[in-house]
Amino acid sequence: MRKSIATTAVLGMSLGVVAIANAQDTTNGSDPYVLDTVVLKASEQSTAEQDYVAPTSVNRVQAEPLDTPQTITAFTAARITDQDIRSDLDLLQMTPGVDVTSKEGFSRIRGFSAQTAIEGIPVGTFIGRQAADLSAFEQVEILKGPAAIFQGEGAAGGMINYSFKRPTGTETLQVKAGFGDPTSRQLQVDYNIAPLLDGRLRARFVGAYEDRDQFDPEKYERASLYAVTEYDLTDSTVLRFSAWRQSNDVVQGFRAGLPTYSDGTLIDFPQGTTATQDWSLYKFRSLWLNAEVEHEFNDRWKLRLAYRNGDSHHSSTRSVAGLCENPSVPGYEAGGIDRDDPDGRQCYALSYWNDWNQYEIYDANLNGAFDAFGHTHDVLLGFTLKREWFRRAFGRGIGANSEFIVDIFDPNPHVVDRPDYIIDEPWGAKGDPNNQYTLFGQVNFQATDRLSIPIGGRFTWLKTADGDWTAKGEFTPSISAVYKISDNTMVYAQYAQMFTANRGGPGIWTGLPLS
Repeated sequence: MRKSIATTAVLGMSLGVVAIANAQDTTNGSDPYVLDTVVLKASEQSTAEQDYVAPTSVNRVQAEPLDTPQTITAFTAARITDQDIRSDLDLLQMTPGVDVTSKEGFSRIRGFSAQTAIEGIPVGTFIGRQAADLSAFEQVEILKGPAAIFQGEGAAGGMINYSFKRPTGTETLQVKAGFGDPTSRQLQVDYNIAPLLDGRLRARFVGAYEDRDQFDPEKYERASLYAVTEYDLTDSTVLRFSAWRQSNDVVQGFRAGLPTYSDGTLIDFPQGTTATQDWSLYKFRSLWLNAEVEHEFNDRWKLRLAYRNGDSHHSSTRSVAGLCENPSVPGYEAGGIDRDDPDGRQCYALSYWNDWNQYEIYDANLNGAFDAFGHTHDVLLGFTLKREWFRRAFGRGIGANSEFIVDIFDPNPHVVDRPDYIIDEPWGAKGDPNNQYTLFGQVNFQATDRLSIPIGGRFTWLKTADGDWTAKGEFTPSISAVYKISDNTMVYAQYAQMFTANRGGPGIWTGLPLS
């Protein structure tokens, strides 16, 4: 595609030069006027950094969106820049069919939970509790509907797929600064170094910082650092390393909206009303380290080996309603506020909470194509090992001011100084991981010029941290039929089974007892 674009540009310029030279010759009646040499270079930026439509990687390989049997809403880097989309929270909130909580970033697609992936590889709670800065990504895709059609696993709602930026072949520097009111500051720097070692070594660095006040006292301070380097081991083999560090400090309430009257009708609160205390702080940190090797055997077959290691945690000191041991007022949390005798007082208490997640992922996939029956058919084969650790810590406030009253009709963002607290349930030792082994494959049969039939399957083995094998070779098949009505329209039908282990312990976090 790049060669075609470059050739077209050169031909266009060549025709222009000839026309100018002929015009000079005709006008002056003398020897032709020789123009200075003009050298054109095709942009080596990815399609996602120039256009609003780019190849998708939800199936681990680059494919045109129209060839993908699923509904996908894609946000390329070009669109993110043009529309000034600050975070994936902003992005998801403007996506049809997606519901995302503004407080912690939990997302649902079409009413069901969503899975997260990096370039088609599922990575669990990749973003974690907070909204990620988007400066490190060249594209974010929201796949609506089960992703099992591609990998045999995933959430029922769909998948949010992130693709990191890669170095380009030219030196470029982009700087973006922004200021706003209420107090808001933003700075982003994106630098591609000049290629080294005859172009075999390339690197890119992206940094972003944003400090923004919202309705008092809520605000956030977010920083992101991303670095990636590529080295051409041979003309057919590329080695790539990258690291992404994110921090996000947010002052916000905990899963609590505004109350209603007890009869269910809404109360006309002033804009920005909140019971949040100015010390109610979420401190999210994450670090992802990635290594990849890509080898092209020929113009059809490619092998990709990838390693990803993600670590995230958040320490939070939250002001939470309903945790008071000896509340001095009845509170409205359970039943709402009496319209005839409105009392907006509610007892709050400090609660400490810190989740720690780590993912270690090894992924290998081979993709290519073969000819048979007069058509070309695509093939994908792969293996994934995913190791997952999880720890959680809880704590509570202590002292005379550990419980306090906030009146929602006259909220005070600093009723008390932040109470002291103790951690009753610490993280403890890291322990052994949950292990998931996956063997998968898919063949996309091109039945006719317009009809393709992707057929796939996946085998899964699961071993818990306790050493128990909860699945041994669990098989999940998938099949689709994709028919192109025209170059811009296609219809599809699909069937897929999905297998996901429940490793959340004996209870389900719904707040209701199990029967």
